[in-house]
Amino acid sequence: MRKVDSFGRIDCQRVKPDKALGLLKECVDGGVFDGHKAEPVLAYVSGLCSYLCGEQLWDGETWARCCDAYLEAVDAEAGPALAAKYKARCQAEYKKQALDTWGADLDPELKTACDVEFSLAYGGKLLLHNTRLFLKCGRRYGICGKNGVGKTTLMRNVDNGKIEGLDPDLVSVFVESHADEDADDAKSVVAWTTSRPALVTRGAAAEGPAVEVLRSVGFSDELLAAPVASLSGGWRMKLALSRAMLQNADILLMDEPTNHLDVMNVKWVKDYIQSLTEVTCIMVSHDSGLLNDVCNHIIEIADLKLAIFKGNLAQFVKVRPEARAYFELKSNKLKFSFPKPGPIEGVKSKGKALIKVKDVSFKYPRNDKVTIEKATVQVSLSSRVACIGPNGAGKSTLIK
Repeated sequence: MRKVDSFGRIDCQRVKPDKALGLLKECVDGGVFDGHKAEPVLAYVSGLCSYLCGEQLWDGETWARCCDAYLEAVDAEAGPALAAKYKARCQAEYKKQALDTWGADLDPELKTACDVEFSLAYGGKLLLHNTRLFLKCGRRYGICGKNGVGKTTLMRNVDNGKIEGLDPDLVSVFVESHADEDADDAKSVVAWTTSRPALVTRGAAAEGPAVEVLRSVGFSDELLAAPVASLSGGWRMKLALSRAMLQNADILLMDEPTNHLDVMNVKWVKDYIQSLTEVTCIMVSHDSGLLNDVCNHIIEIADLKLAIFKGNLAQFVKVRPEARAYFELKSNKLKFSFPKPGPIEGVKSKGKALIKVKDVSFKYPRNDKVTIEKATVQVSLSSRVACIGPNGAGKSTLIK
């Protein structure tokens, strides 16, 4: 019922009723259940239980209503024993195939990082229902799905340990490109790093190792002393990944890790992710290049379930062409309507300067180096300006 097809897709199907009936008959050991009069009851019970197996519903109350009650009605003494034996057999059979579904047998040398069955809701909305998440160390997973299906929510709950059945000893780090403003951002890079609560709790906040790791990802003495608030998007991402390195994470979760990064830093992030041979990497990204270059498995969220596909994004789209819409703007339900700007008082020519600066320089407090030096810019109504440059060059600073 779970198999890997020629495209590398790991298929997910429910347990078939005839298979469930066969298992039930194998559990029958003579008595009244071995007669033809019990056949309709066995067929009905196995039909109900095939659904329970397919949906991974194993709680005792549900099985009592769907299985125990009917078998006990046939034979009050033998019914409960048969029901217990049948549930155990179904559970063993199905769980074995569920592991195969997630590719447990594909890389036997890799350590299992996570194997849980759970449901997930956000507010009053059910996002995932009785689905399975099986992860191995060293694999790199990309999560795909329509907007609003719960991709980021899933990662947050993994990071917070709120997934039922998740090993509490697992160390996870969630890295996001749009982190909320932090009062500690006024601190220097070194002070900010060594004051992270997760590092302090684990006893990994010593300045020496922190500086060593920060230097290994490219932080200079000047940047180490600079306030975090002055860092560009690229350096903030490196700072967040440095924190993950210091925590020695088992699971690294990343939300849009290449946002705001220049070409060189995108390459650095890809190389870093690919170097993590003993860490489970899970990422959400609209950067198809990232998902093609680093992912070796794709997890799709659809119909309240998680389904896994072996391969990168391009291989996934070959199997599921409709998934291409996840990365196209037209698939977004959001619509934006901007008002047309009216005339500006005193400006009658499209070539007249609206903004003009000449020889402007700027330096962040506590920085020794000037971020913007002798910049000259002139913008008119007819201007269509792109501000380009490497991370940390001062693009956002100039616009602000």
